[in-house]
Amino acid sequence: MPTTTELEPARRTDDQPILSTRAVVPRPDAEAFIAASLHDIRVFMQEHHIAAAGPPFSVCRPRGGDLDIEVGWPTATKALAGTGRIHAGSLPRSLAGTRAGSDAGDPVEPSRGRRLGETWI
Repeated sequence: MPTTTELEPARRTDDQPILSTRAVVPRPDAEAFIAASLHDIRVFMQEHHIAAAGPPFSVCRPRGGDLDIEVGWPTATKALAGTGRIHAGSLPRSLAGTRAGSDAGDPVEPSRGRRLGETWI
């Protein structure tokens, strides 16, 4: 699979609608919380015919021995108010940079693309 290391120029983005969950969880429970949150958000999106506008994300902030975790999915349109633990919101307008191309399937070094993104973002 061909790979590329070029970064596209930064572009200004508008606020991005999202659906998300957030909780403070013990570190050993982080993986299960993220997986359950992604599942619940995806089911909510399907039930309400809400299209995804990109890949899901998670933000983990240390909080003592726990993690404050937000898990979300960008949506193509402004979402409903959400229900229960799923909340509608937005990511603020910002500068965004993206890589031209993808090497996510690189069997030799699968994290290479992630590292390139992290250096830009």
